[in-house]
Amino acid sequence: REPGQRLPDLVGPRRAREAHAVHHGSSLVGPEVARNPAGEIVVNDRCETSVSGLFAAGDVSSVPFKQIIIAAGQGSIAALSAFEYLSRKKGAI
Repeated sequence: REPGQRLPDLVGPRRAREAHAVHHGSSLVGPEVARNPAGEIVVNDRCETSVSGLFAAGDVSSVPFKQIIIAAGQGSIAALSAFEYLSRKKGAI
């Protein structure tokens, strides 16, 4: 592409859409899950919440800097922590 060259419009004209509601993901869990004053789910460094076996990551968690790369890293930590939790549970059965 040359400088100043316009890219083709692949998605059609933009149009406004009305938003009726925005739901914060932390509203999906019950009151037994600890939250901070901002309503975020409190997690430790392994993305564990105050409820055993429940993990949280990304924008709903209490970790600062709400950015996609941080959320992706947290998601990986939460997945590994959940795997470890389930492995321990399976061994206890």
